[in-house]
Amino acid sequence: MTKSIKAVIFDLDGTLVDTLEDIHDAMNKALSSFGFAPHSLENYCYLVGNGVRDIAHDALPESSRDNDQIDR
Repeated sequence: MTKSIKAVIFDLDGTLVDTLEDIHDAMNKALSSFGFAPHSLENYCYLVGNGVRDIAHDALPESSRDNDQIDR
């Protein structure tokens, strides 16, 4: 009996595709829409790697790192 493959998942970011600038642009737009200061492209090199929730947490000012703000 052969099994059919239903899906294939690739983690492209940083491996096959450089999306750092896209992440930088999107997160800075989100931060600005809530009145927070943007970060430099270089700073995002240190923010990426552990998922979008961690990026949002680390990009926010320490005083605004509560779960409600991160979810927004």
